[in-house]
Amino acid sequence: MTNIVGAALTMVDELESERASSDRLFNKRDKQIRLQIRSLAGFYGGLQGIAGGALQPVAALEPPSDEEPGPLALAS
Repeated sequence: MTNIVGAALTMVDELESERASSDRLFNKRDKQIRLQIRSLAGFYGGLQGIAGGALQPVAALEPPSDEEPGPLALAS
């Protein structure tokens, strides 16, 4: 019985360690993606300033309106 309980507790510890590792990786990737989205939004805004009306609008990068914003507008 002791060995079975010990093995189960070891598996619980390993699972918690895997979860913490996955959470760290998820958070790191989330930060990278959000930074990239902010950079894209800034780049798009700069291009809009240069090109004016010649640049086709990208709805996801437009400022939020009363309606639900696009996925990239959420980064701002």
